[in-house]
This record gives sequence, structure tokens and C-alpha cells, in this order.
Amino acid sequence: MTLIVLIALHIASVFAFWYIDAKALIAAAILHFTCISWGIGMGYHRLLTHRSYKAPKWMEYMVAILGTMTLEGGPIFWVGTHRIHHQSSDESEDPHSRSEEHTSELQSHSFISYAVFCLK
Repeated sequence: MTLIVLIALHIASVFAFWYIDAKALIAAAILHFTCISWGIGMGYHRLLTHRSYKAPKWMEYMVAILGTMTLEGGPIFWVGTHRIHHQSSDESEDPHSRSEEHTSELQSHSFISYAVFCLK
């Protein structure tokens, strides 16, 4: 599903050449920063994965929505994968490992990461 959304965004981005203005560019930069730093960094990683701090329920939902907007997967998937990564870092069970059983997953993840970085 993420791949379909990314492809659709790339196709739709062609029209940006005719409709872009300074306000849209500023809004996109602010949204990008907010989703990455608050959604992934503060939300998915620190709050949901490591439970580094306590936050009201509305804030948990807010950062989860921001994290979802980065197209890195939903909170349950992201947190689960990241916890497995910490438990078995650089071993065959590590979902971010370059071992044989994870090669196809990494290749698709690398394509998605490349596509996301191209949008930045």
C-alpha cells in the first residue's frame, strides 16, 4: 500500500510545476519537519517504542498520526520492528540485518527509503 501511495505522489508531483508557490513550499517544509521529528523521533521512537516519557493520550494519538504521515508504517508495525531490532541487533533475527532471509525485504525497504528521500 505504501508503494502505491508513493507512486501516486510521484505522478501527482509533476503537476507541482504549475501550481507551486512560496506558501505551499513553506507548508511542505514545516509538515516534513513536524512529521519526521515529532512523529517518528518523539512519537514512534521515544514515546511508543522506548516509553522514555509519559504523555497525555491525545498527544500519543497526535504523534502517532504524524508518524503515520511519513509513510514508514503504522505505529504497531514500526514499534514492533524497532523493538525486535534492539533485541537482536546485527544478528539474523534483526529485521534491519543484511542477512539472506531479509534481502528482499531490505531491497523493497531501500526502494521506499530512496523514494521518500527523493521527496525531501
